[in-house]
Amino acid sequence: MENKTMTTAGDEGAILITGATGFIGRHVARRLYQTGCDVIALARDQGGVPARRRVEKALQTSHSNDRLEVIHGDLSQPGASLCKSDVARLCRTVQTVIHCAGDTSFFPQSMAASRALSIDGPLALLAALSAKRLERWCQISTAFVCGRRCGTAFESEGAVGQEFHNPYEEIKLESEIALRDACRRLGIDLRILRPSVVIGPESSTQGGSPSSLLYQFIRLAAALAGRGKGAELPVRIQGRPAAQFNIVPIEYVSAAISALANQPAAEGGTFHLVTSSPPTQQAVLQMITSRFGVTGLRLIDAHCEPLEHPSSLEKKVNRMLAPYYNYLVQDIRFNDTAALSLLKPSGITCPTIDQGIIDRCIAIALSTPARGYRTNGNGHVSRFP
Repeated sequence: MENKTMTTAGDEGAILITGATGFIGRHVARRLYQTGCDVIALARDQGGVPARRRVEKALQTSHSNDRLEVIHGDLSQPGASLCKSDVARLCRTVQTVIHCAGDTSFFPQSMAASRALSIDGPLALLAALSAKRLERWCQISTAFVCGRRCGTAFESEGAVGQEFHNPYEEIKLESEIALRDACRRLGIDLRILRPSVVIGPESSTQGGSPSSLLYQFIRLAAALAGRGKGAELPVRIQGRPAAQFNIVPIEYVSAAISALANQPAAEGGTFHLVTSSPPTQQAVLQMITSRFGVTGLRLIDAHCEPLEHPSSLEKKVNRMLAPYYNYLVQDIRFNDTAALSLLKPSGITCPTIDQGIIDRCIAIALSTPARGYRTNGNGHVSRFP
């Protein structure tokens, strides 16, 4: 490992955030600049909208904010499509990188493009910045790099021979390994932050984000409420009723990332950003169905109670949830001891997932219905696919 000259107190550099227009990135960037940090957002033009305008809209700020700088770049392109002057500017000012950008699709249309965004681009950016002021790289990964395992996944674990549900999980773990090797070689402090299923006011349901599963549950309950009109609908759903359903609010995740990116004690650490005591699948389903007055929905354990002689409605329901079946039947627990040891003393804690949080998720899900759904004036979905 190379020796790097560390900055002194009061000489904090800027924080470069990739993916600042994305779901997690925008919340992290907004929190940091609102607390007085100098933030540089790496972004690209899209759909005719300039990068600067996209970032300002995502962060709810304006060009008058002199603590926010936007540099045009695209991690999926060679050299992140950065010009020499921008590279020089970043080398002079950036002390910390928080890498939030990435493809959230379970099955990317192009594996090469997904790897470029998650691995090749970040490695090139790291190499370009490492010789100057850069001290630490914060890699936003996912707790689901644990793969198909059941039981308890620990923060210290990485590649343990696990199989994966999809390429998304596999690429996330590959990026952790690649960045860890590169940072060790270059003398950069790597911090890996692994959220579970992140929920919040801006849905991350594009692509194959695991949070889509919760919103599908909600839309399903709303659709069945409209279909049943108060009558009981006997519908069995394949899952794991007693398994934990680990959802985590974006407010906790963004606060945790902001804190862990700056804490000296977090150096070289890997942290699960999860709910320490999550509800079970059965409890979540009960909170959702009680909100709509739906009765008859029942989770069955796919491992010991096969779905025999399903009705046509049950076939439709289970077919709708099929993309998330592997997550429904997985019984995984995420240990977050390392994260809690640093976050709790700072007053950063994850709220209990209760009816209030589920009601908030219901409002989010019904305000942005998936294709095939339509909400009426009462917030119910009026058509079932």
